[in-house]
Amino acid sequence: MKKNRASKRTRKKGNSLRYLTFGIVILAVAGLGVFFYTNKTFDVSTLLPLLRKIKGEAPVGSFTATLCFGDERGEFLIREQRIITSGQNPVQKAGALLQELLKGPLTKGTRTVPQQTRLRGVSFDNGLLTADFSPDLRQHHPGGSSSEILTVYSIVNTLSLNVPEIKQVVLLVDGKKTDSIAGHIDCRQPISPRPELIH
Repeated sequence: MKKNRASKRTRKKGNSLRYLTFGIVILAVAGLGVFFYTNKTFDVSTLLPLLRKIKGEAPVGSFTATLCFGDERGEFLIREQRIITSGQNPVQKAGALLQELLKGPLTKGTRTVPQQTRLRGVSFDNGLLTADFSPDLRQHHPGGSSSEILTVYSIVNTLSLNVPEIKQVVLLVDGKKTDSIAGHIDCRQPISPRPELIH
């Protein structure tokens, strides 16, 4: 008799849990139905950026960029891919790329631009991109020919790899042309990319 009573109580508890779960599901479905019915401005397309992010795709207004940083030995440039959000014209893309480059690498590799450096502005005209940096680009540069090569061509190669319209780059410091960043590369003239430095 005691066993029968215990089994009846267990069955009742199990049934109660099932009813409770079923009730919660019904309430949730009803709540979503009311939300979608009353929220006329809701658009399923607003979920697409989230779905793309989950799937690893770049959302609308974004692109998968290739940034160039120094290798661990400071001899070559290596690639790092990153999803960047920006407008689609060359100036907007270039500005977004350079801001990401200034943040430094997120995975392996080494920083090529002094951490204190800030981007003052960019302009574009007929294949020529002008990038204006704060004086920190020179003042805090570690020096040396190899380091300067990586600094210059991490900037130039990053821009040309991602924005085909950019054929050459002019580097300004504090709004003015500079002879060089660290005394080894002539920065007075437009600089063409050197993809062979990327390994």
